[in-house]
Amino acid sequence: MKRFRVFSLIMTALLLMCLSFTACSNGDTYTYSVWTGTFDFAGSSKSYFGALQDGYYRRQELTKTDFNWYKENAFKNRPENKWTEDQIYSYLLGWGFSNTVAKKETEWLISIDHGHIGTRNGSLLYVLLK
Repeated sequence: MKRFRVFSLIMTALLLMCLSFTACSNGDTYTYSVWTGTFDFAGSSKSYFGALQDGYYRRQELTKTDFNWYKENAFKNRPENKWTEDQIYSYLLGWGFSNTVAKKETEWLISIDHGHIGTRNGSLLYVLLK
């Protein structure tokens, strides 16, 4: 009878441990398809982003047609990335965005189907397409 109690106690402890690991794991981390690119602002990028001043950024929601055009033309030789929300946020921080702006723009980008954010640094335009 003692053996049964010890066995039951051990099995219960193992079951609780497994349940706690399952509850803590987040295997369902959502990823988003994004493309990144660096372009010469003086070229055709100027027509897409307008008179974007150095050090500023612009975001735009895209229709499916516009998104497909960008993907098939401006980003055709660039690989698709599967990024989490945190990776998008970190990428925007790398552009020099403040924590607040990076968080706001990440939330905006993941809330829409298609869009892009571009920031100008001198003669270069950095673009994140989703």
